[in-house]
Amino acid sequence: MSGEFAPAVYESGSVPEVFVARDPKIVMQEAQNAAKVLMDVVRAKPKESQVIINKKQYLEFPDWQTVANFYGCTVRVRSTNFLDYGGVKGFEAVADVLNRNGTVISSGDAMCLTDEEKWGMRTKYKWVDKLDADGKKTWNKDKKRYEADRVADGEEPTPLFQLRSMAQTRACAKALRNVFSWVVVLAGYAPVAAEEMTGNEGEEQKKEAINQPQEKKTEGQPNPDDVIIENKVGKMLFAKFKAKGIDSPEMNAKVAEWYATPDLVLFKLPLRHLEDCKHRIDELPDPEPGSNG
Repeated sequence: MSGEFAPAVYESGSVPEVFVARDPKIVMQEAQNAAKVLMDVVRAKPKESQVIINKKQYLEFPDWQTVANFYGCTVRVRSTNFLDYGGVKGFEAVADVLNRNGTVISSGDAMCLTDEEKWGMRTKYKWVDKLDADGKKTWNKDKKRYEADRVADGEEPTPLFQLRSMAQTRACAKALRNVFSWVVVLAGYAPVAAEEMTGNEGEEQKKEAINQPQEKKTEGQPNPDDVIIENKVGKMLFAKFKAKGIDSPEMNAKVAEWYATPDLVLFKLPLRHLEDCKHRIDELPDPEPGSNG
């Protein structure tokens, strides 16, 4: 039949290692459809959570998982090893991409080390009571709590569990990139996962935002970036994490990783990240039946 794709037929023992298995037109149609849906998903994310470096947008690990789901694939961590290069510590992880039959179709390895700017020493903070002119603690009637300032109090090393989590995330994203970068490019995004970049994605994004016109604030008006979620909201997020079988240390590791802030903890999550955080938690896989959450 004229115009239809017909796979080549080879004699036994003569099949080449590389050949066209499916009609390229159909493959491209599927990929373009996947790219359009991916664009809709990414555009629905809050702008402040999107990673843009030098005017190019980079997809994060959950976005790459979305593409993989379009093709019936998933990714798993194969191994994670502790590293110590003369005092520079961290982890190396290896991840595999599996198709719907459970066959490994791609692999990737990545590291996260303390010699990286955002994963080495970090500023340590403490909360200091805000005092009035008489030296008494200031009561906030709206929040029904005493006011306090978060001030720097030296430095401390980034917890190793956060480095371990980032190494695994990078390895998974890299393994997915090896298979699906061509689909991501069709959608107009960079073919590299954000986690594979310098580790300063959030800082680069902030620098670009600084150059944009800023609305003038009246004196005494709070900075939206400093507003954190209320305790009851933190408890709600905590419960959502627990429903996914994730314990407290891993919760903090994930929010620190998602928003490129190593010292960030769940109950200090900036309010501007709330909706995105809820969406990311909902996208996490459900625990296996019988597992302890």
